[in-house]
This record gives sequence, structure tokens and C-alpha cells, in this order.
Amino acid sequence: MIRLVGLGLLAGCAGAHPGAVPAPCPTVPADRLLGSVFIDGRRIADGVPLVQTAQKPESYDFVGEPPPAIRDLPVGRIALIQYVSGDPARTDHGACPGMVAVLITTRAGR
Repeated sequence: MIRLVGLGLLAGCAGAHPGAVPAPCPTVPADRLLGSVFIDGRRIADGVPLVQTAQKPESYDFVGEPPPAIRDLPVGRIALIQYVSGDPARTDHGACPGMVAVLITTRAGR
């Protein structure tokens, strides 16, 4: 079972969209865990509240109401959900600094 619950703030990180005027990344409070969510490599939300549910393997759940793109995504279309944290989230995936990158890959043609 895949739990997709969360609250997303649609805002891009500085430098996230080449050629576009970048929006600033949300500030990550020290007492909260936030994520940048991507579906098939496309950023759909930043500043999504997360809670870590396991360390090995690293896994998270969203907290609250999901962004519309996640809420409207049929679970049967999801092929893979990956989580990347730390510097690789920022450098490899373009997540806002201090945020976890939530990478959702869908099945093609479904």
C-alpha cells in the first residue's frame, strides 16, 4: 500500500527551471522535514511536509493533504517511489537545499 498524503507548496527553487525567472526556495525550519516532489523528473511541489518512517531503507510519508498532481495520480500508474536526501537531493535532482527529493516514476502507457 502506498500512502500519498501531503501538503505541497507550488514554488520552484532558484535555478530549478532553466530560462525561467527562479522563485526562492522555502526556508526549511530546523524542527520540520520538507520535501521537493518530482513526477517523472518534473518538479511538482516544494516545501511538502514529510515524516521519516524508517532509516534503513530510508522511507518517508507525506503529512496532510497531497498536492493535486499526487492526489490525482492513480496508484496503479506508480512504478517506483524513491527518496534522496542530503547533498545528492540538491545536486543530482535539483531539490531545494535541506529538502528530501521524492522521486515518483510512473508506468508508461497506463
